Order: sequence, then C-alpha cells, then structure tokens
Amino acid sequence: GGAGLFLPVSAGGDRKDGLDLLAAARQAGYTVWTEAAEIAAPPPARLLGLFARDHLPFELDREALPEAERPPSLAALTRLALDILGREDGGFFLLVEGGRIDHAAHGFDPAGTAAETRAFDRAVEEALAFQRARPDTLLLLTADHATGGLAISDDADWAALARQRASVAALARALRDGAGSEVVREATGYELTPEEVAAVRAEEDVYEAERALGTALSRRHRVTFMPKVNLDDTKGHTGEDVPLYAGGPGAER
Repeated sequence: GGAGLFLPVSAGGDRKDGLDLLAAARQAGYTVWTEAAEIAAPPPARLLGLFARDHLPFELDREALPEAERPPSLAALTRLALDILGREDGGFFLLVEGGRIDHAAHGFDPAGTAAETRAFDRAVEEALAFQRARPDTLLLLTADHATGGLAISDDADWAALARQRASVAALARALRDGAGSEVVREATGYELTPEEVAAVRAEEDVYEAERALGTALSRRHRVTFMPKVNLDDTKGHTGEDVPLYAGGPGAER
C-alpha cells in the first residue's frame, strides 16, 4: 500500500512537494507494479510494488472484491519478495508486517482481527517454506504492541466470527454514508437496533464510529474489547505482553 505517498497531488497522490517518486524509481532502474495483473514470473531484480493508494484493504474487504480489482495477499507479497531477495548471494533482510491486524483491533473488530491474523499466518507459512529450503535463514516473529485489549473466552461465537464478510471499518463507513442497517445484517447476520445505528452515525471521529459498531458486534460475537481506551495518549494501544518466536541460526540469542 501507500502509492499516494509516492505521487504528487496533481497525479492523484498526497505529495505536496510535486515530486513523482514512481517516475524517479523507474528512472533508477526499478520496475513499478501497481496492479496485481502486472505480477509476472520471474519477477525483476529491482521492483517497487504499490497495490493501493492508501492502506491495502482489510482481508475481509479484499476477498469481497472482484478478482480483477483484488490486490495480492500478504502471503503472495511475501513469496514475491523472497523470490527476488533469495537470489542474493550475500544474504538479505526482509521485514513483513501484518499491519492491518492493528487497524482492525483499533476498530474493535474481532472478525476483522481474526481474518488479518489468519492472513499473516499464511505469510508466515511462506517464510517457513523458504526457510526449509534455505536452512541458513533466521526467522523472527513478533509484534510491536497489542491493541484494543481483546479478551476471548470459550463462550465466543466462532461461527459468527467466521461468517462476517466485511470489515467493521467498511460497515461503519457505509452507515455514516447513509446506508441502512441491512448492510450490517447482510455482512454479519446480525440486526442492529436503531439506537446502535444512531450511535455509529453520531460519532465524528472515524475510530470512535468504528468502535461503536465494533462494540455492538462484539457483544453478539461474545468477545470483549476494553470499554474505553485513551485516544489522546496510546491511540488504543494496550499493555499486554507480545510474543517473540525465533527459528534458525542464531535463534538461541
């Protein structure tokens, strides 16, 4: 994601300095891909792939897009990067982030958080497959923080989490744009009350609107997020311990 950060406002981007960094990348010898249809094998040695103007879509929303409009998955991008960097004789460093796990948890979206974590797990599978073929590879897996204070018990409605077909962010945006509660019913199977719809529309801050909807859906999913997180201080980040897994040469360190 993030193509807008490479393009000037005049070209539909976000840069106010007038620079076109996609053109600069091409002049520097990079192949630039902006659509999944451009991906070809074998990939070029110098590649800049930017498949969305802003963030890549949430996994629930990505899966709902027509195939021609669907950006590549995190697993596919990981495999692509490893295909290129694995050619290097001197080794390489690759950072892969499942960054939208954080965003889903900011919006108190349990189904979205689960879908993003599953997508990240598939990316980890790609890294493990590479490591099996190249056992000199050190693989680290961690997170920078937790978000939202998600708590799950054995009372969670796993079937309801699995059937949700749109992110809370997309559903909250639709409600704020005037859609009726049927948009939530079609995506989740749950009927919102008029009061819950009004609560989403009443919030001026987009995250608070998402949290209003996410909280309503979480009650039905029977999972809980923290009832209030301070937007001014932590932005919704919470203090749980995060794991660090390591495998390969040097893992014991």
